[in-house]
Amino acid sequence: MSAINLGCTFFDTAEVYGDGDNERLVGRALAPIRDQVVIATKLRIDEEMTRAQLGKYVRTHLDASLVRLGIDHVDLYYQHRLVDSIPVEDVAAIMGELISEGKIGGWGQSQVSAEQLRRAHAVTPLTAIQSEYSIMERMFEKMSSPPARNSVSVSSRSARLPAAFCPARSARTTPTPVTMSGASSPVSIKITSVPTGRCWIY
Repeated sequence: MSAINLGCTFFDTAEVYGDGDNERLVGRALAPIRDQVVIATKLRIDEEMTRAQLGKYVRTHLDASLVRLGIDHVDLYYQHRLVDSIPVEDVAAIMGELISEGKIGGWGQSQVSAEQLRRAHAVTPLTAIQSEYSIMERMFEKMSSPPARNSVSVSSRSARLPAAFCPARSARTTPTPVTMSGASSPVSIKITSVPTGRCWIY
C-alpha cells in the first residue's frame, strides 16, 4: 500500500489489462479501503460492434468488470477507444443511463478529439478524459475548446517520459489535489505527481 501512504487515492485499470486480471488485482488490493479511494476502469468496444448491440454490450462488460473488481459501482467508467461505427452520442446516452442507475459515478473518454468531446458532453456531461500528455505530447494545448472550459478533468497517461529519456529520475513525489467534476456529485481525488529530477531528451 505504498501508493496509499504517498497520498494516492485514484486507481485506474481496464478490462483489457491482463485480460481482466488487473481488475481482479486492483479489486482485491483496494477492498479493505474501498470507501477511501476512487476506482476507474475502461470499456473496450469491439470494432465490429453495431449500434443495435451497443446497449447490451456495454452493460454486459460493465457487470463483468464489477464482478472482477468486487464492487457494486465504478466511480469513473471510460470508453477506452472510440469506434468509427458507433457515434459518441450513442455511448454518451448509455453512460447517462448507467449514472442514473447508480452503476457508475461518472464517465469519460480516452484519446478523444475536441469535437468528439463536445458532441458527447452535450448528451451526457463527461467527468474526465484520458489521453497522453507529456513534454513530448501536448495535444490539449492545441485544442480549440480545452476540456477545462467544459468542467471536464484531464487524466494524463504516459505523463512520464520513457526511462531512456529520463535516466536520473528522483523517487520523490508530491500529491497534487484534483477535482473531478461533471458527475452527479463531484469527487475530490489526489493524483501523485511526476517525480522530480533532471531529464534529458535525445
